Amino acid sequence: MKQTTFTLTLFLFFLFPFCIVGQGEKKDSLLRLISKATDDSVRINMLLKLSQELKTSQPKQALLYATQALKLSESISLKRGMAKSNYQIGEYYRLQEEFIKARGYYFKAFDLDKEITDTIGMSSAANYIGMMYANQGAYPEALKFYYVSLRLNEKMKDKASIAVSYNNIGNINDLLGEYDEALSFYFKSLQLKQAANNKTGVANTLNNIGEIYKKQGKYPEAMDYYLRSLELKKELKNKSGMANTLNNIGDVYVLKQEYKAALNYYNQSLLLLEELDDKDGKATVNDNIGALYFKMQQYVSAIEYLKTGLNLAIEIGSTEEQRKAYMSLSDVYEKLGDYKQANEYIKKNALIKDSLLNDRNNKQISEMQAKYEYEKNKKEIAYLMKEQDLQKLAIYNGRMLSLSAFIGFVMLLIIVIVYINGYRQKRRANQLLIVQNADMRKQKDEKELLLKEIHHRVKNNLQIINSLLRLQSHQIEDKRALVMFEECQNRILSMAIIHEKLYRSEDLANIDTKNYIETLAASLIRSYRTDMEVELEVNCTVSSVGIDTLMPLGLILNELISNSLKYAFTGRDEGKIKIGLNKKYNGEFEMTVEDNGIGLPADFSWEDSVTLGIELIKTLVEQVDGTIEKMEGPGTSFKICFQDITK
Repeated sequence: MKQTTFTLTLFLFFLFPFCIVGQGEKKDSLLRLISKATDDSVRINMLLKLSQELKTSQPKQALLYATQALKLSESISLKRGMAKSNYQIGEYYRLQEEFIKARGYYFKAFDLDKEITDTIGMSSAANYIGMMYANQGAYPEALKFYYVSLRLNEKMKDKASIAVSYNNIGNINDLLGEYDEALSFYFKSLQLKQAANNKTGVANTLNNIGEIYKKQGKYPEAMDYYLRSLELKKELKNKSGMANTLNNIGDVYVLKQEYKAALNYYNQSLLLLEELDDKDGKATVNDNIGALYFKMQQYVSAIEYLKTGLNLAIEIGSTEEQRKAYMSLSDVYEKLGDYKQANEYIKKNALIKDSLLNDRNNKQISEMQAKYEYEKNKKEIAYLMKEQDLQKLAIYNGRMLSLSAFIGFVMLLIIVIVYINGYRQKRRANQLLIVQNADMRKQKDEKELLLKEIHHRVKNNLQIINSLLRLQSHQIEDKRALVMFEECQNRILSMAIIHEKLYRSEDLANIDTKNYIETLAASLIRSYRTDMEVELEVNCTVSSVGIDTLMPLGLILNELISNSLKYAFTGRDEGKIKIGLNKKYNGEFEMTVEDNGIGLPADFSWEDSVTLGIELIKTLVEQVDGTIEKMEGPGTSFKICFQDITK
């Protein structure tokens, strides 16, 4: 487990001439002062102080006071008060894990701080905006705002905050699998924290460095940094941090297949977490111990710990830990031969969505980092130019003039030599060019052949999987399970057709869209072997889209056409399915899927439905940056508007 540190900035307008120990007494004192205060700015400051004091113990009261401070600030147009009030409201929603709302208020605070040039406020707001994006899995956006916070901290020369920014940027690179980049920022953070004698920060960063080395398979290095982190945490009596690092050390021993040592460290971690009643940590460590007992073939103990971890994960709403527990329990029950129970846990796992990254994110991050370095270098150069001594510059210019004259003479001599030998060189170059062109054509042909072979093999492998599923389905008596197998076969078929089309296409980047839709729909009609006559009409004006778009599009079509074939024509001898695909004037694509069947039930709600097919359609529509809506009319009709996301 990684340890994360974030900058906290308290917004105060004035110092208060009192010191109160208990939170209740402090609240009463502030309320008395607020009631007596005649200056609005003082009242705003006290309301914000009160909101800050109560944000963890009485969050709703804290929100109320921050909202009052915001309204009062707006009434007197006090931008500083408005900025800090929005920040405090953002804090409330952050602690409630309503990250989108929190991010909106942090943005307002950032914009107001920018207007009044409050660099500290801007840095803190940018840092929390980055945190909100990170919690939602929007890592490129998170990284962008962490860099904004870093630039502001560098401007203030606040080394402690710079160290935090380095750590945060390292965390995002870790999540993206950019381990070398993550290590670079962690070591920068470590250096600043060591210089400031920030033992807590040093301990956390040592732990993070150990995490990276573990992921890189460098176990001795990982163990070294974990143990250094553990010693500091023991010195600081940081039980939560000790539990985290003990768990990480256990992970290393698991990877080294030293299971008894791993169990020892996991148990030490769990004891500390029990003392702290840290349900999140207990869920993780129980899952780890359960998975370890599975490796040791002690299945009863594995189930006990995995179910304990699962119950804790459900209680705190940790979907990631639930997913891990479901998969591990499925593996255990499969080993025990209880396939029904194993299948149930697989189904539960399928309902939990995983956050995925793609190549576009990595590209955006590289561009962001490059831009930051470029801007930083420009500022350094400008600073050096301003500091340049004029006399030294004149001497430098004189030397450059002499050097230029010498270079000019040398260049003239080279031109003469080149001119004399020009014909011979040109002839030799032409011959070489002919050879190179021939080699390039050969390489191009070989590359295209190789790509076609890859698509052919992918198609063959998908068909093999399809055949295995078909063979397996012959042994299934449960009709519901059999339907699930057939639906899986159809989804695999929709992908296999794409690779088949690419294999036979002259243009490996694009596929004839209309031909693909017709082939897919016809295959589905045949696969369902309906007794009725189903007419298919395809109106497609789009010649081609890229494979990154066509793959999810094919799966969407698979789900919608399958639903029509299964439900739309019940009790009828014939039916019609109509598919349209067109490009709109704004560059967006529009696809319609219609049937003239009996229509959806009157109580059907697209938003409330939780079937696997509809969840899959929603996910695939999001993947192509699209929207889907049910259209009115006879039968069932859907319209999907989407973008071509192919890079």
